[in-house]
Amino acid sequence: MLQFENAWRYESPGAMPPEIVEAVFSQVIARTAMQGSRQDLYEFFKRCFAPAAAQTASRSSS
Repeated sequence: MLQFENAWRYESPGAMPPEIVEAVFSQVIARTAMQGSRQDLYEFFKRCFAPAAAQTASRSSS
């Protein structure tokens, strides 16, 4: 189980560095990959997250 500082319940510890965010999301994507190309995975997540950003997702050319 994850253990967090108790103070984080009431105040944010601040933004994570971009390289950490990228590494974490890359790991999540890699772990959930069952089959298909890397682009297929990005397109899948893009379709999932687009509605939360009030956006539509269209497939990238590459």
